[in-house]
Amino acid sequence: MNCRNSFTAIAACIALALGVSFAVDGGFSASPDAFSGTTPLSAYQNASRRAVIAEQYPFLQLEDAGFSYPGGSEAFELVWSRMANVLYTGEGELNVVHMGGSHVQAGMIGHRMRELFNDLAPGSVNQRGLLVPFSVGKTNSTVFTGSSSRGEWNACRCSVRKEICRWGISGFTLTTASDSAALKLWAYRGDSIQYTGDRVRLYHAIHPSNPKITWSGNAKVIHSFTDSVHGFTQWDLNAKIDTLSFSFIKDSTSLGDSEVYGAWLGSSAGAGITWNDIGVNGASTYSFLRSEGMASQLETLAPDLVFFGIGVNDAHVPADRFNAEQFTARYDSLVAMYKHINPDVALVFLTNSDNHYKGRPNPNGDTVQSAMVQLARKHKGAVWDLYSVMGGRGSIGAWQNSGLAKSDKIHFTREGYTLQADLMYFAILDELARFFEVGIARADAQRRPISPAEE
Repeated sequence: MNCRNSFTAIAACIALALGVSFAVDGGFSASPDAFSGTTPLSAYQNASRRAVIAEQYPFLQLEDAGFSYPGGSEAFELVWSRMANVLYTGEGELNVVHMGGSHVQAGMIGHRMRELFNDLAPGSVNQRGLLVPFSVGKTNSTVFTGSSSRGEWNACRCSVRKEICRWGISGFTLTTASDSAALKLWAYRGDSIQYTGDRVRLYHAIHPSNPKITWSGNAKVIHSFTDSVHGFTQWDLNAKIDTLSFSFIKDSTSLGDSEVYGAWLGSSAGAGITWNDIGVNGASTYSFLRSEGMASQLETLAPDLVFFGIGVNDAHVPADRFNAEQFTARYDSLVAMYKHINPDVALVFLTNSDNHYKGRPNPNGDTVQSAMVQLARKHKGAVWDLYSVMGGRGSIGAWQNSGLAKSDKIHFTREGYTLQADLMYFAILDELARFFEVGIARADAQRRPISPAEE
């Protein structure tokens, strides 16, 4: 067997060479025929696809499209191990959170990442994860999800400084005082195949005087419970569903209003890779720190890997008004929140996309880039340098001319978000390949005869 012909072969060779099955504490369990029906990684590393991207978009700096580790890569060994285990044994789980502003609320990057991983290993994305009823709050949502309502609902965003309310996991709150109200959420894949699950969670305000919340979907409830510490109610169902439906009814004891922060669609079976988007239009680092209920509800997602993409709105100011020390201090607080939940969480800091401020290239892109490198060094994280990959300061114009960015030179088109996701996905695959190469090297070292001089 050639251990470098394909990703599956590499994995099989490691297992065969070491003669053991690794658990999630530093290895990978595979046999020569593990996931034999899936497309090997080499098809997705796909030199031809990368060549097409390089030829089609010559302004990209693809040599910068990998992960860098200013403080070392040790914190990521467990993550790559977990991911490999999911992709090539169909077992275990890896929970991902992507935080940001409008680029994340748009949902295109998360959708594409789910699609790519599921194409690589069918069934590996078994849970849709976090859903937020943005359209009920009269703001944009990805075209792959939707929500509707009955009753009068008002939205409150953590990114709007004049708005004061309680926020939870999403930084987005819906409130209704209606005596009888309802919410419905649904999620679809891009090929119109629905995500389904038999475990549903609603994040909401919990108080004895709040209106009663009931599951009103098609499947029957097997078991339900309310967790007042983490602020959610969960329903286990007797069948998989693709649409989440909830009713909110006031009675004589209901003195408060109904407050909803988001929902979650999952599975009682294996979890696989769950990609959760937490994004609010206009959100900065300060915005998410306003969400007092976020930390406790984030615990329910059990994050293993976090992509921090917050910074465009922090830096949307004149150069003399961007405070890099304040920016990094706020990030320190966000990191502390995740480290409290999971001390082993792996953190990826995404540099800002190049963008325009008042019709000219944003003057703070380089400063944010340096701050992200410092944060990664301090917290033993990784950097994925979108700013450099795009082409650096002023490159957003080339993206717009190529149909990848919108005329405001801040936001991207669907094609632009898809390209970002593809490049980030390739970087992840490269890291997995390196993880396996290290495994092969360790296997070779263990098999190498020890000379008398070394004894």
